[in-house]
Amino acid sequence: MDADLQAIVDQARKNTDAEAAATAALQALFAKLTAAVAGTGPISATDRTALQATVKSMADSSAAVGAAIVANTDVA
Repeated sequence: MDADLQAIVDQARKNTDAEAAATAALQALFAKLTAAVAGTGPISATDRTALQATVKSMADSSAAVGAAIVANTDVA
């Protein structure tokens, strides 16, 4: 394979790996924040509100990342 073409293939693989890792990390953090918000532990109303806003922001971000990945992935 041509070196330039191989470089593109290699970079695409690195991007895919990075996107998968970022998505997994966001999903894990989102799950932990969701559990914290739903918990009955000693959390103030102010902290709960801040956590809820963070969870919503992360959900929106995760959805945007997922949509961008789908939009930029060629169908085989």
